[in-house]
Amino acid sequence: MFLPEKRRTKSELEQERQYLLQDVNFTQLLEYVPNQIFIINDCRQIIYANKSAMHTLETNDVDVIIGKRPGESLACMHALESTDGCGSTAYCAVCGFANAIQSAEQEKSDTRECNLLTAKGKAFTLQVTTKPFIMRHRKYVFCAVEDISDKKMILNLDRIFLHDITNTAGSLSAVAENVNNFEPHEFVAIVQKQSLRLLEEINSHRILLTAESNELKIKITRIPIKPLFENVLSSLLLNSTFSNCYVHQQIEDQILYTDATLLSRILHNLIKNALEASPKHLPVEVSAKINSRNELICMVKNHSTMPEEVKLQVFQRSFTTKGEGRGFGTYSIKLLTEKYLNGKVDFISELETGTIFTLRIPSKDPTTIP
Repeated sequence: MFLPEKRRTKSELEQERQYLLQDVNFTQLLEYVPNQIFIINDCRQIIYANKSAMHTLETNDVDVIIGKRPGESLACMHALESTDGCGSTAYCAVCGFANAIQSAEQEKSDTRECNLLTAKGKAFTLQVTTKPFIMRHRKYVFCAVEDISDKKMILNLDRIFLHDITNTAGSLSAVAENVNNFEPHEFVAIVQKQSLRLLEEINSHRILLTAESNELKIKITRIPIKPLFENVLSSLLLNSTFSNCYVHQQIEDQILYTDATLLSRILHNLIKNALEASPKHLPVEVSAKINSRNELICMVKNHSTMPEEVKLQVFQRSFTTKGEGRGFGTYSIKLLTEKYLNGKVDFISELETGTIFTLRIPSKDPTTIP
């Protein structure tokens, strides 16, 4: 049974390493495997990492890695939340890496997908394969790790893009086929609305792609927040999916200096998620104001409650409750808010309160605007 608080001492780890490294053919073979290879002991501490793993971890010093657990070596944000480290937090219960190791500890081989977010906000999707083995009467776990982040990102974005574009293009096609059923001004209005929605979807995917590749440039402008919120809300409520939804809004008429396009995209995803999750007979509540520290404080509330397992994975890239090929909404909210607008997003989800996402975005210095 894994005990998070139990670890080998430095001398014990060195002894284990020496036993393992005595088989020269074994270690030389692993050095040339292109995947990241880790061998961990029954305390889940790394006692071996091959060249590929060391390269990924950006170090040549094996002492930096030995004795750490996988999440600690990969700088998982949750591994830093507990004094007992990787494997000891509530989030570890839904971690693909931890669950693959657990299977090996139960003498079963396993392959899992792990969505990992580092303390610096970088996201990885890893495919982890584990296999148990025994050497000198001690149990170990062989871990082969492949970084499938780019592959997974492209696959999911393609699916989402095709899904969204197909829906909008289908709506335009249906309107065109029934042109005789509309008055000319109605037809023009519908085509304009659907065309704008098509452009918004294309721009949304462009933003996420450039944000992921660290190529996104922000443009600070003066933003009256009330009209911006109203535009986002009207755009969403014009969608037939949300035509029967109700939003109770309390938006202060104040000024914020930040990137208007990114803020609109964040709010769109945040409010859209709330509309999708909320019971149809209950309103979504949206409030926003600039506080005394010159920060935008936005709260979006719906009256549903997330299951515990969902709460633990909300901001993970590719995690979704909406089916395969979805799952970038909350991840993109966190990415754009925290990495590009220097803000913070978090949430609570309890029976007494419902689900409330809180967005905090600082206003930039207007004198720095070109």
